[in-house]
Amino acid sequence: MEILLAVVILVCLAIALLYIGQQFKLPSIVSFLLIGILVGPFGLALITDQASIETIGQIGIILLLFTIGLEFSFEKLLRSWRIVIIGGLVQVCTTIVAITLITSYFELPFNEALVFGFIVSLSSTAIVMKILQERGEVDTLQGRTLLGILIFQDLAIIPMILVTPLLVGSSGPDLQNLPFQIGKVAGLLLVIIIMAKWIIPTFLFRVVRLRDRELFFITIAGICVLIAWLTSEAGLSVTLGAFLAGLIIGESDYNIDALSHIIPFRDVFAAIFFLSIGMLLNLQMVLSNLYWVVFIVLVIICFKILTGAFAAAVLGMPA
Repeated sequence: MEILLAVVILVCLAIALLYIGQQFKLPSIVSFLLIGILVGPFGLALITDQASIETIGQIGIILLLFTIGLEFSFEKLLRSWRIVIIGGLVQVCTTIVAITLITSYFELPFNEALVFGFIVSLSSTAIVMKILQERGEVDTLQGRTLLGILIFQDLAIIPMILVTPLLVGSSGPDLQNLPFQIGKVAGLLLVIIIMAKWIIPTFLFRVVRLRDRELFFITIAGICVLIAWLTSEAGLSVTLGAFLAGLIIGESDYNIDALSHIIPFRDVFAAIFFLSIGMLLNLQMVLSNLYWVVFIVLVIICFKILTGAFAAAVLGMPA
């Protein structure tokens, strides 16, 4: 009975906050984050099993990026190589340098300042792409530019992970692992290319011939999770793998059928993901350190805007 009551309260809060958010033209992400704060362990404590929620939320990320990949053109992505390499490199490097210099000014040791720069240089692919999707801007110039930079950030995680243990002085992986890590990524890309070119289209053709909707749904979901798992094992993000899986199926003859099967579930799981983020926020800790929280958030936002604008200017985009 308590579980049922918690669900009723959660649904009522969701309806109320989503309605209010729509009145003020707020993104649904904001409403879901607020709901997560309210029902989480630091709020009304209606939901305390965060492990289960985070697991479902992870599935939500995978489905969200998978559907975005389905709607995106692989040909357009290949034409965006300049954005991925130049734009991503400029944005990440300028952010790291700027944040490292600022935090060093506040007497933070250089190695710790550099790690903080690594963290700030990265962005949430799920949140950015969700906002672009709600605004209908995924397949626009700014949408493709943001996606290219996000892909570079996902790839930049590997050297950051390898260097960070050396900076903090732990007995983590050393530079000898770098060739092995690069080999893993190259091997992963080779496997994905082979799957995309020969294995997946042939397998989907055989599945579609059986005219079984349940089998088709399970097949595309399985392909999505498989490629997400492969990228995770190679040290890359699951979101990148899910996006690549969407691109692969999106280039096949079955992309519309795949979208029709996935979309009804995507928004539910994506909502749970953003709820789980809200549940992690300790509002009491934020309020007790409100000055520093506001200051740090404003600094990060300003520098992300400046470095993003600088990267766009380097790419020759209009102001």
